[in-house]
Amino acid sequence: KGSEAEVAAARARLLAAALGRGGAGGAVAPRAFHDALYAAMLRAGMRAELLNLDATLRGTGASAAFLDAFLLDAGGGAARLHAVARPLVATAEEASHLEALARLYAARGRPGDAAWVLHRLAFRAAGGGGDGNLTSAISLDERRALLSQALLHARSVSAGPIAGAYSGGASAAAASGADPAAAALEIEDKLEVLGFQLRLARELSADARAATVVGADALRVLREEPLPVSALYNDYAAPLGMHGVMLEILAFTRAGGGAHADDARELWDEALAEAYSAAAASAGAAASASA
Repeated sequence: KGSEAEVAAARARLLAAALGRGGAGGAVAPRAFHDALYAAMLRAGMRAELLNLDATLRGTGASAAFLDAFLLDAGGGAARLHAVARPLVATAEEASHLEALARLYAARGRPGDAAWVLHRLAFRAAGGGGDGNLTSAISLDERRALLSQALLHARSVSAGPIAGAYSGGASAAAASGADPAAAALEIEDKLEVLGFQLRLARELSADARAATVVGADALRVLREEPLPVSALYNDYAAPLGMHGVMLEILAFTRAGGGAHADDARELWDEALAEAYSAAAASAGAAASASA
């Protein structure tokens, strides 16, 4: 019984030998051979090895042919991933395969494709997979982590659109061949909106008025599903008089001028009044305590 490093090296040699043959000269077509091998690895409990197969085989002379196609199929298939008209639906296991696919794309120098897959995962539905199994809940923090990874990959695209290999992308503009910087900026904007949502969710969880003003179901949606910035403003921040958040959203949407100038000034006045009242109350409490 060798060390973990020796066992890993032995597995790498076995995989290299198997993949080096690749089904050539036999009755099994190369794609079917590789799919069967990858599926056998999963059944044998070699999930970690499969998800890091490129790194495992580096330097052995073998390659993980068809691994991207296998991971895509195991992640629910291309049709579901590319159906940009609706959120991606994936079980927890399918989502893990798609995350591995994104890592594979990044390792193979395809950051645009990696960004696209991670973007779809970040905004996936919290419902069930195609086989009826419910996916594990995805938190707003997990969504933000995935979108942050997508942004890093999108920023590293030097030429060509985000997800240039696909019929869809982070947006219609990105998929049609827009400047990669514009696609990265769009993801950055979505990340900021998600930040507003996280802030609202955390503050409202400690606000006793929230359930009464916006409703318990609306609070659940706020905690679980990514929402557009207009909904965050109109359905949550405004009804609860969260003037600071409202001002930040106005600034983000560049709506602080023009038709919204009066709204912005009124919000500033209210926010300053709240800050003054809070400071006065704090000073009064301190004076009472020292008396």
